[in-house]
Amino acid sequence: MKRILTMLFMTLSLFVGLSFTADAQRVNGVDDFFAADYANILREEDKQLISAKNIAYENKYKDKAPQIVVMTLPRMSTGDIESESIKIFEDKKIGSADYDNGILILYDLDTNKVRIEVGYGMEGSIPDGMAGMILDTYLEDIKASDKAAKSRGLTSVFNDVVTQVDADIAEGGIKATKASVWKSFKYFVMNNPEMMIFFLFFMYAFGVSTVREVKDREKINFYQEHGADEFLIKYGITWVAFYAAYMARKRAAVARAASRGSGNIGGFGGGGGFGGGGSFGGGGSSGGGGASR
Repeated sequence: MKRILTMLFMTLSLFVGLSFTADAQRVNGVDDFFAADYANILREEDKQLISAKNIAYENKYKDKAPQIVVMTLPRMSTGDIESESIKIFEDKKIGSADYDNGILILYDLDTNKVRIEVGYGMEGSIPDGMAGMILDTYLEDIKASDKAAKSRGLTSVFNDVVTQVDADIAEGGIKATKASVWKSFKYFVMNNPEMMIFFLFFMYAFGVSTVREVKDREKINFYQEHGADEFLIKYGITWVAFYAAYMARKRAAVARAASRGSGNIGGFGGGGGFGGGGSFGGGGSSGGGGASR
């Protein structure tokens, strides 16, 4: 009997402990999963705003809810803002596993660097080019020495990201679509117009040369039936898309190299020991893209 009572007491204590932990994550309207202010930068009202929007997503979209997390660190564990953001993204399991719709806005106080890390499912809402433009808009506040200015800048970044996500949801729902791919390509073209003009000219010349050299009778009949122009348009656009993806990866590599510090920095462990956070957090994976400043 004594053994049974002991086990019952331990079980009850466990449930009470779990309940306390869950309640502790949301105090005064602040959820420390969504507003993870380890560097003590964010103002209380800003943390409440960040939490409220994410909780509203949960209430409205349930297991499809996007998650937009703002985190500040006193010091990174990796010395590289991109590596740190990916590590935290995976450890915190930001976004839904099925929709990969998480976004992390990460600021490191020690290096004064900031990054928007975007899950694959959110690339249509926040392509790399747009992530960079959003950061540039508020970079002066984020880089300021005044913590209130930093909080204002990071919260403004959050609000702009939310605006884009809401617009994308209103347009096509919570899903990764071909339209999202087009958006990413459109922003790449906007940021690299000279490269696109050069490459289109190159592909036109290449297409003309290819048409002239084709000897296969079936292919010649195809060109005669559909016209060389259609061939050039279809295959030209395909190659431009491949080139755009290549350049995007190249620019990401350059950004990674530029953002690396001088070796690993000891101190705060970016990914360890995070609470489970939002009720529907479930395992989005990073790798979709983003931008660092």
